[in-house]
Amino acid sequence: MSQGTIKVWKRTPEQIAAYTYNQDLGPPDRIDDAGKHVQRIEPPSIVPKKRTSRNAKLFIPFEEYLALRISGLSREQIAVAHSISVSSLYNRLREWGISSKKDEAVAIEKQKSKGE
Repeated sequence: MSQGTIKVWKRTPEQIAAYTYNQDLGPPDRIDDAGKHVQRIEPPSIVPKKRTSRNAKLFIPFEEYLALRISGLSREQIAVAHSISVSSLYNRLREWGISSKKDEAVAIEKQKSKGE
């Protein structure tokens, strides 16, 4: 399946700095097949988990949450996958001691270093 083509212009740093929106760059220096530049990455599949009751508490181990974040899922996607509201997920994050993205990044780095 053809991915199309990509036009490539080579410019000096000065030319790049002087570039303005919609400026005519002239003919491209080369035209490449897009297939060698573009790689399609499939997102991880999300299968919602069933809750046993309306008042069921979020049961997702902290390590599983971090693994899902490392795999590229957003907090919102994780909430949907576990059939909970985003606010419930944020409450659980606070219980785990994660009150900011910075705290989460530190926890993710620790988890990554454990896995290596």
